[in-house]
Amino acid sequence: MFIINILLSLLLFIPYNLALSYMGVKRSIKETLIPTVLFSMIAFTSKIIFNAPSVIQTLVLVLICTVLIWAFNKVNLLLSVIGSLLSFITLVLGSLLLVCPLFNNLGIQIPKETDGANWIFLNLAEYIVPLLVLFFLNLKKLPMVKVINK
Repeated sequence: MFIINILLSLLLFIPYNLALSYMGVKRSIKETLIPTVLFSMIAFTSKIIFNAPSVIQTLVLVLICTVLIWAFNKVNLLLSVIGSLLSFITLVLGSLLLVCPLFNNLGIQIPKETDGANWIFLNLAEYIVPLLVLFFLNLKKLPMVKVINK
């Protein structure tokens, strides 16, 4: 399960790139590889090793995403905070409004532990909404910064 949790933490590639897309920053996969791996390892450490509660884990993820965007992309710090918050709001709302009700309707128990098949399915399903938003923003080339400024 240790290896699976590490692989699941690499899915943070999606919120990191979603935050960049919200800000209108375009980077290749090669350019986002190092920040994503750092982001994943910090998230893995805080959740699995330190067993952080969900609220603290989310705050850690937003803070780390902000710092990595600011450090690796030379983006304004306030814009990094806004992009990170929007990215994780998308992740949490997608999870709460779509994934969790769907799991309940299907009779799948939402796990509290970080192991088992239900944990893996929940983690994979949580990233569907952010992934769709990421594809839409990249397809339309419509950064939220331009939408807000109009």
